[in-house]
Amino acid sequence: MASTFRLRIVTPERVVFDEEVEMAIVPGSEGELGIQANHTAFITSLKPGVLKVRKEKTEEFERLSCTGGFLHVLNNEVQLLADASEFASDIDIDRALRARQRAEERLLSGEDIDVLRAKLALERALARLRTVGYDEGE
Repeated sequence: MASTFRLRIVTPERVVFDEEVEMAIVPGSEGELGIQANHTAFITSLKPGVLKVRKEKTEEFERLSCTGGFLHVLNNEVQLLADASEFASDIDIDRALRARQRAEERLLSGEDIDVLRAKLALERALARLRTVGYDEGE
């Protein structure tokens, strides 16, 4: 029985990741999902959050941000179609902090704004900050 599966993370701009992995933990719309080799087939939506990937023969998880999308598991292959995704090492913390601040200010402004859009922007910024392990106390 195979101990790995093919994980492919695709955004509208590019293929972010396409490798054999041992495990993936994804931010499903109903909570985190752990996926290993030979997982049962399913499709689910994703919410903004941290995607964790562990390659074969390693203990460490690579972390990527995921700003929502869909996950498809079939025949030991996992396709993650994301609105956006980036490795923790590629995240600009200052930019994510500014995006969080802008979204929070919009939500607190009392102005006539698109509340859903502001909430989604806040969720995306928070997902990026969680991906890099940003501590609120910093």
